[in-house]
Formats: sequence, structure tokens, C-alpha cells
Amino acid sequence: WKRAADAGDIPSILLMARFYEGQFGFPELKDTKLSLEAYTKAAELGDAGAMAALGSRLLSGEEKSRDEKKGREWLKKAIAAKEYTAYLALGDYEENVKKDLKAALAEYERGKDAGQIDCILRTADAYIEGKGTEKDTSRGLALLEKAATEGSAVANFRLAVRALSIDKPDLLVGYKHLVSAANGNLVEAQNELGLLYLSGKLAVADSAAGVAWLTRAAQGGYAQAQNNLATLYERGAGVTANIENAGQLYTLAANQGHGPATLALARLINEGVGTKPDPVKAWALASLAQERGEEDASKLLDTIKLDEAQKAEAKKELATMKSGKAAEPKKGAAPAAPAPKKTK
Repeated sequence: WKRAADAGDIPSILLMARFYEGQFGFPELKDTKLSLEAYTKAAELGDAGAMAALGSRLLSGEEKSRDEKKGREWLKKAIAAKEYTAYLALGDYEENVKKDLKAALAEYERGKDAGQIDCILRTADAYIEGKGTEKDTSRGLALLEKAATEGSAVANFRLAVRALSIDKPDLLVGYKHLVSAANGNLVEAQNELGLLYLSGKLAVADSAAGVAWLTRAAQGGYAQAQNNLATLYERGAGVTANIENAGQLYTLAANQGHGPATLALARLINEGVGTKPDPVKAWALASLAQERGEEDASKLLDTIKLDEAQKAEAKKELATMKSGKAAEPKKGAAPAAPAPKKTK
């Protein structure tokens, strides 16, 4: 990437910009200055997407790197080049930095009128929630329907959730929108569709379809789906019981900071299910789960008896987990200690 970027290849320059933002992992190599320099290089070479990305980061990025004047200039150039995500950046700046909901809606409306999907969604939210304008649910829902018709997975998912969560759920409408959102590769929708199939609410339960959709969401990196699928493998519900798969999936979810998965992993390791019992690692995991808001973690901790040497080792294990330097799980061994999800 770097050699191609140095030669002026715009896609490679943008990949380097994202790399220095930490989007591909390696958080220790994150460098905001180098990322902005890469976006600037691509923008100066005429890439409209880079202009919008640069303007957005100069307006709403890390505080020490903000430059409102330059940010607005780049976003103006992006709009002139028909890159309408610039309106989204302007609206987000007004809403999240300036705290001016009315001004934010004005920018989102401009983006909506230009056909920018995310701006349509933001405008819909504003009318449904009454942010920066009087509440107008009908108008907001009409905008969601428009975005859904244009293929927005997010809009379809929101309409599905709304249809399925009202006092008298509309299963037909909810299912239709959920399928559209799931086929649009929205992992949240894939997870919910999988659970819907498993629930039996669609006349009869369809375990095969439910597991298939949960698997797609889990493979897409969605922690909740990884935890849900792990539970099925542990219990042998809808699938053949496979404790190794369960442990690996709980680990993947726990690596993203998922509290229930962290606690489940602690329980498996403490009980020696699929591996040798390891009270030291179990204590560290249960402590981490407790920090992640799992109230039942204290009950598990009460059952784990450690001597002073083991307690000291467990505390070191916990510190390692929280540092993000834990090892990857090895086949046939106890699942590795999870590192918490990095926040950007």
C-alpha cells in the first residue's frame, strides 16, 4: 500500500489513511497526523470522497486536529464535486459539536434533497424524534420508507424493528423489512432474523434458517450473534452440540467487550467444559465480566477459590486481558483470554 501510495495511487493513499486511523487493527500504529496527511494528499489529487473525509475529520475529529475553516472549505469542494456525504459531515458537526439541532437538520435536508441516503435517515430521525423541528412521525416514516425502497438496509431494519415492537406486532411487514435488511448484509438484521426463525413466531420454528442467519451475522463480526450462536452450540439447540465451537464463538464476542460472552467463557473454563479447569483464568474472566456490567459475575467469583499465589497470578491475567495483548485461542486448548474492544 505504502509504495503504491507514494507513487500517487489514490485508492492506496486512502487505504493508508484508514490504516493510520486504526481501521485495520494495529492500534499502536494509529497516527492522526499521518492519516490527515494521506487524506489531504488524496483530496489534492482530486478525489471527492477524500475531500469529504478530510473535511469531516477537520470539523469533528480529534479536538487537537480540528480546523473549522479548512474543514468547511474541503466540504464545499466535495459538494461541488457531487460528493454529498459532505452534507452529512456538516450536519453531524452542527449536531454533535455545535449542538445546534436546527442547523444540523438544515444540512441533513440539503443532503436528503441531493439523494444522500444517510442524510435521508438523519432527517427521518429528526422528524420522528422531534430534533430541531416539531415532531412529525408520519413524515419521518415516509422518509424511512423512501430510503428502504432505495435499498437502505438500515432503513429496512428500523422499519422492521418498529413493526415487530408495537403493541400488536405486524409480523408480515416486520419480516419483509428484516429480510431486506439482512440481505443487505446488515449484521444486526441478520441476527434478529435468525432469532425470529428460531422463535417459532413465523408459524413454525425453522432451526436451519435461524442458525444460518446467526452464522452469517457471527461471521460478519457481530458480537451479539457470536454469543447467541455460541449458546446454541453449547446447548445443542438447533445444532449438534459442539463445545469447541461454543468456546471459540464466546471468545470472539468477548474480544469485542461483550459482557455475557465473557461471563459464559469464565463459566466454561471454571467448570472445565471442553478443557481442563483453570480457576486462575476463570477468575480473571469473571472479574472482567463484572467490570463489563454482568451482575451474575459476582456469584461465579464467590465459587472460585484461589490461594494468594493464584490470586496474584489471576490479577496479572486480568491486567493482560485489559491491555489488549492476550493471545489467540489455540485449538484443543482453553479459549484465550479476551482483550476489550478498543473505542475510537
